[in-house]
Amino acid sequence: MNAYWGFVAMVAGINAIAAWSLAIAIRSGQLSIGHAAFAGLAGYTAGILDIRGVPLLLCFLAAAAVSAAMGLIFSVVALRLQGLLLAVASLAFGQAVMIVISSRPELGGATGLTGVPLNVTLPEILAVLAVLLAADWLLVRRSAFNLRLHLLENDPLQVTLTGRSWQAARVISFTLSTGVVGIAGAFEVFTFGIVQPSDLSFDRSLNLVVFAAVGGVYSGIGPMLGAGLLTAVPQLLSFTAADRTILYSFLLLLVMLVRPYGLVPRRPVRVLDMLLGKSWQREYKIYNPSDVPGARRTRAENRGTPKTTVDGGTER
Repeated sequence: MNAYWGFVAMVAGINAIAAWSLAIAIRSGQLSIGHAAFAGLAGYTAGILDIRGVPLLLCFLAAAAVSAAMGLIFSVVALRLQGLLLAVASLAFGQAVMIVISSRPELGGATGLTGVPLNVTLPEILAVLAVLLAADWLLVRRSAFNLRLHLLENDPLQVTLTGRSWQAARVISFTLSTGVVGIAGAFEVFTFGIVQPSDLSFDRSLNLVVFAAVGGVYSGIGPMLGAGLLTAVPQLLSFTAADRTILYSFLLLLVMLVRPYGLVPRRPVRVLDMLLGKSWQREYKIYNPSDVPGARRTRAENRGTPKTTVDGGTER
């Protein structure tokens, strides 16, 4: 592999990490179109610390911590927002952070922070991708956390049926997402040697959304595949920035028409299949809280009929 394609592979790997992080937020029903702002904050943090002589590992940890902390704050503030309102709020947050950074001379202003040493290699990026894939399969897919993500996407209040607070589940998932994208931001600044306010822009965030949507957000490999393809193919075809935008738009439209869940399709929830057997959805009807065993039936259509109580008796 020559130096050019090695560099392209590094950029594709960084985009894959960022796209995976965004997919975690989308799985929980939280569409963020300001995710690049969290990556940019992490990039500035890692770059400043590295210039001041802080060890590389601590730079990555600090970058992830700053990004996760900002994600935690944003998630708590926007806790009641969903759908379009949450997306607009994340966009406003990203634009505000970009404007603030570009106005700070100590951060390089509009020029950005330059002179950051190039301290990372492709194997390190691939190692992080492998860790994320393993974590997605072992910790997310095969745990109750995956169930809560699905419930958050469909109806946050149903998370309480698993014995957890839906507010805490939303905050945790978004904080995890922004923490991981902070790692991508640190890798980016150590790959390019510079971080600029434009790295926090809406265009960068929208690219991450396209990567995740084309690959599929409901599997660990999906966002990584989408990011890798959409990073490498334009370089292979020598596309300009305008051509790349047209390609992204066409592919996104095509995928939405042909494969709405992306190139890697959605998988069903397997947690309760393992715990309760294949018939759990029919028996428990998890998406209808009033039909869960042990719950009172208080729906309007049952008015005037005996109501099932917790102890199995009836009441009028």
